[in-house]
Amino acid sequence: MLNIALDMNIRGQQVAILTPYAAQRVRHIRALETTTVDNPELYNVVISTVNKFQSQEVDIVLLDLVIQFKQNSVLGFMKDYNWLNVATSCTRDVLIILGDDSKY
Repeated sequence: MLNIALDMNIRGQQVAILTPYAAQRVRHIRALETTTVDNPELYNVVISTVNKFQSQEVDIVLLDLVIQFKQNSVLGFMKDYNWLNVATSCTRDVLIILGDDSKY
């Protein structure tokens, strides 16, 4: 995911990857640790949950809404418009939302 972003010439921009859940955040941190070996400029990418990132702002936000859940599960707080407002208001310039419509 970040290799694509680097190809779009985002070097020097503040970038954050935001997720709704802490477990997703951990997966992104592990993936970023592997990627930074070849791309040291990625050390500055912030990875956070939406709730912990409240009232902060960066140039580019990648909002990862892909979640793993059982087919009969509900989205819970992710259906709350206030949460969505917080999630989408953290960016100055570019907001990229990742999702999986095959699960809905």
